[in-house]
Amino acid sequence: MTPAKTRESKLNVIVNDEEMEAIDDWRFKHRLPSRAAAIRELIGRGMSVDSPEVDTSIVQSTKNIGVLASALTRATNECFVITNPHMYDNPILYASPGFYKTTGYTEKEVIGRNCRFLQGAETDRSTVSDIRNNLNDERIVDTQILNYHKDGTPIRFQLHIEPVVNPDTAELLFFIGRQFKID
Repeated sequence: MTPAKTRESKLNVIVNDEEMEAIDDWRFKHRLPSRAAAIRELIGRGMSVDSPEVDTSIVQSTKNIGVLASALTRATNECFVITNPHMYDNPILYASPGFYKTTGYTEKEVIGRNCRFLQGAETDRSTVSDIRNNLNDERIVDTQILNYHKDGTPIRFQLHIEPVVNPDTAELLFFIGRQFKID
């Protein structure tokens, strides 16, 4: 099976479970009218594909994101996010309760966005560039960064981002980014 191409778009659509129709026990679809009045099928949590042939390893790994996130949240009250590097702009798929508490943002304000929204005027652009380069090369990131709370208060973090790969194929599945507040 040929992997389906992920459609790149500046509009990231994240669909709530209540709006999804179950195809089977791990895959969902939602239909939205596109600009050209064609029907776009969203497979998984917001993955838009150009073909009915879906890369099942990505879709099957997406079904486990909730289980993984739930286990991580129970194990710790850390501030972390899980992102999808296969979607345009590497959007956040899941954020921990600790993330919402630390940043002041809500789930609706976070899911589907790239973490750049946390940056501000005093965020070091060379640090941001280093982070981007490491992610593009699927390397671990371990650095300090100045991000901002929703109310505008600057917060210095130790940032640790790791690629999550399929152990059988070494294919990149997700990134997990953890932020530790530095007082």
